[in-house]
Amino acid sequence: SDGVIAARTIAQGTGITVTNGNGVSGNPTIALASNVCTAGTYSSVTVDVYGRVTAGTNPAVLSPASVVTREEPTGLVNGSNATFTLSNTPVNGTEQVYLNGILLDSGAGNDYTIVGETITMLVIPQSNDKLRVSYLK
Repeated sequence: SDGVIAARTIAQGTGITVTNGNGVSGNPTIALASNVCTAGTYSSVTVDVYGRVTAGTNPAVLSPASVVTREEPTGLVNGSNATFTLSNTPVNGTEQVYLNGILLDSGAGNDYTIVGETITMLVIPQSNDKLRVSYLK
């Protein structure tokens, strides 16, 4: 009621810091908490319901070491072998398989399927055919 003084304390919540919340040592201060997210520029951010950035990510950096060009997979090219193995597991969907310079289509019922490092050909390479694969690892 009028003329009645009640002591109050400012409390901190998630992502906020409060110093001297009861005002005994001076004026209370309120600030955003640091280290909620590392400072920087991000290509994608996660925001909570209050509009605060809570996380950030950047795409992987592409380096020359992660690009494999025209690898000759292991496996006999003899007209009967359908299974070939790469040196690395490609990043999903980045492989390009060429038979005699022609880009093949992946997927069940197409030219080949790939699981991990293993390529299974539907069209079996004949002796003297050239099989090459480019991909990101």
